[in-house]
Amino acid sequence: MSKNYEAIKAHYAGSDNKDLAAMMAPITDRTAWTEMAGFPYAGTYVGTVAIIEGVFKRIGDEWEGYTFTLERLVDGGSTILGIGTYTGTYKRTGKPMKARCSRSRGFEFLTRGFRALGQASKPLLGSL
Repeated sequence: MSKNYEAIKAHYAGSDNKDLAAMMAPITDRTAWTEMAGFPYAGTYVGTVAIIEGVFKRIGDEWEGYTFTLERLVDGGSTILGIGTYTGTYKRTGKPMKARCSRSRGFEFLTRGFRALGQASKPLLGSL
């Protein structure tokens, strides 16, 4: 398996263990993390602080039991594809959601970090 695959595999393992440090291990100050248009946290966040504040902290503040369950990780060399399901309950509404999604991670160079391009299905938005 490629270094890129191993880095993303470790990221998801950190997520499974609720270990933010492990999740952020492959991320550098030059990493650009892009959440898709239409997603509540849409935008591009650059660097560890911006990614944590703009994505992960907001998820923790706004969701109960928010989880991504990885079902398959595909090694495409410079692009790694994660396929799985998001679940959680939105705190403001008390409504649960379950959404299938794919997330692609494109690497320019492992030493520069990666650009995370997220994609999720519309049921996620409908639950808010």
